[in-house]
Amino acid sequence: MISLFILILLLRNKFIKMNLINYFGYASNLKQSLFEERINGKHPLNIWKGKLNNYQFCFNHKQSNGQTRANIIKKDGMNVLGIIYLIDQQSFDILIKSEPDYKIIDVDIEINSNKDIIKAKTFITDKTESNYLIPSDEYLKTILIGAQQHNLSQEYINYIISISNI
Repeated sequence: MISLFILILLLRNKFIKMNLINYFGYASNLKQSLFEERINGKHPLNIWKGKLNNYQFCFNHKQSNGQTRANIIKKDGMNVLGIIYLIDQQSFDILIKSEPDYKIIDVDIEINSNKDIIKAKTFITDKTESNYLIPSDEYLKTILIGAQQHNLSQEYINYIISISNI
């Protein structure tokens, strides 16, 4: 019979050897059910609410199908709120395929609860048009559901709504 101590050590070693990724989601991936669907139904190992400083959330990317999508751009004094999902490398590799026009960047995310910084990866694109494109109602609703699900501030939610109707 394996003792609880040995079982904990075995599980700990499994997680230490596993390549884990902190992924910062700020748009449709805020909606946890959609995020989990995109990574083949897996659940994140952990979730934190976070803030990306000196970037701005915008709708400035138009996909080849004509759909407007969110993006982030560098902008001093602005912040992007979102969620950090701790996931395994395999899940991240699957997630990358769901964001074809975006590249991965490393970012420092401030954890809202205690101001610590977590290194994370997120998606950004330089295939942009105006910063004032209008997203579809369905896409905007997905973002807003996710923002509300994770209790992002009402002020931030109002900001997303305001830039979606320009």
